[in-house]
Amino acid sequence: MYVRVKTVKTKNATHEYLQLVTSSREGHRVIQRVVATIGRKDHLQLDGTIDRLVESLGRYTERVTVLDALKDGQIVAEQCPEWGPALVFDRLWEEVGLGPTLRRLALSRGFQFDVERVAFAMALQRLVQPKTGSDRNGLEWLRHCRIARLTDERRQFEIELQHFYRTTGFLAQHKEGIESALWDRGRDLFNYQVDVALFDTTSVYFEGRGPIGLAEFGKSKDGKYDCRQVVVGVVLSGDGWPLCTEIWPGNMSDKKTVVPILDALKKRFQIRQVIFVADRGMVSKANLEAVQDAGYNYIIGCKMRGDKEVRDKVLARPGRYHEVADNLRVKEVWIGEHRYIICHNPQEEERDRQDREKILSALRDKIVGQSAKKLTGNRGYKRFLKTPPRGTIEIDEASAEQDARYDGKYVLRTSTDWTPEQLALAYKSLWQVERFFRDYKGLIDARPIYHHKVDNVRGHLVGSFLSLYLAVALRKRLARLGEKEGRVEWNPLMQDLREVRAVHIQIAGRAYLVRTELRGQAHLAFSAVGMKPPMRVQPQPTSDDPAKVRIV
Repeated sequence: MYVRVKTVKTKNATHEYLQLVTSSREGHRVIQRVVATIGRKDHLQLDGTIDRLVESLGRYTERVTVLDALKDGQIVAEQCPEWGPALVFDRLWEEVGLGPTLRRLALSRGFQFDVERVAFAMALQRLVQPKTGSDRNGLEWLRHCRIARLTDERRQFEIELQHFYRTTGFLAQHKEGIESALWDRGRDLFNYQVDVALFDTTSVYFEGRGPIGLAEFGKSKDGKYDCRQVVVGVVLSGDGWPLCTEIWPGNMSDKKTVVPILDALKKRFQIRQVIFVADRGMVSKANLEAVQDAGYNYIIGCKMRGDKEVRDKVLARPGRYHEVADNLRVKEVWIGEHRYIICHNPQEEERDRQDREKILSALRDKIVGQSAKKLTGNRGYKRFLKTPPRGTIEIDEASAEQDARYDGKYVLRTSTDWTPEQLALAYKSLWQVERFFRDYKGLIDARPIYHHKVDNVRGHLVGSFLSLYLAVALRKRLARLGEKEGRVEWNPLMQDLREVRAVHIQIAGRAYLVRTELRGQAHLAFSAVGMKPPMRVQPQPTSDDPAKVRIV
């Protein structure tokens, strides 16, 4: 039912009348019927009839009463837990199958608490508040969130710290079952493309000694060489879905982790072909030899400046580029038995040129009166500077000219028989996946770890893997809305979602739940997962423990 303005023209004048109208569907037609004509619009406005009518009707709507009370400052609510992230990610949690899977696995265990809900709470904490540190701090943050089926009718939070510890053990014991369930459901829902596998590792350090046999000193990727660590590997499909995670002792080298995980990947998920794709950080001679000896093909990104063969031979080889797509050209180069593909993006070339000019311009301004040590300590500056014998510092014009050779380019090396065009497009999409993975590697890191038992450590990291899966699921749904890659930034989106809060109030002895307004990009998250935000005002059952409000 709604109010419609009806225009009536007569011989001498034109008047507008307000009508109360209902709308209903009959077959394939939508029929509007006039319930009543309220009167002429100008007369109703002149004598205040509209205002009195709205005020009178307002007494029969709780929503308007509550919102008006909030707007007028009659109520100050003190209990305003975060609500938005739990709503969106709980919807995804169920859709990807994590909720049903964990509830099924927990059936035979006889837990006296809801282990599925605790696992979701852990994953949510990694997504929204990854820097809370220990489980104890994460638990404290969760107490200020509204999560479905984790608070009772009196809005009392029901998780204790021991539930966190027991849930990490549960996740560790059922790691492979959870990954297999995600694989089966994802293959049906999302049509996984898994011929190409992207593999990356990170190190996660411990506060304290950690479990013996797992926590070891090793090559730290975050500079914590004085701390014991664990190595975590993650495999993603060609279209960016996390497939599985593996955990090794902290002194395990990449050479020893790559082949076992490729073997396990092919066996566990019955994949016809696995092609190893890696970034520059994992491209060592030992890694490539191990991958090839095991019978796997590879596509790797090469270091253009640090690899002598690439720098002096591949990039120097003449030849014509072939157009592949907008702003992507390719050229194939063979150096002995090694096959390389040079990829060139003209737009990136111009951006690289402009960036270099900005650096050189800044250096010309700074070089006068600045100490050599201070300037060369900046890695961005150092490659364009030289120190002649007399001890002064100068801009190395030859180095700047040489640097232009790399503008807009990246080089691939491969053992496959794919065409240069196929390789360039495959690596481009996987590079975007890799960039995404690095942006959200904090979800996997969950650093530091305070646990002292192996199962708790493994379960802690499995919980982080589940967070990564949910993050990818949301990102892909945002892309379906037509948002371009990179347009919706993760941190601002999370902040906007966190601003969606549940405000508990009481008016005249009745309890209400009020949702705050959607701000920024929060509406995109709800649209992406296919759900409507909760009603702005919802009546709540009155309890013996009323919401904390102050009426002024």
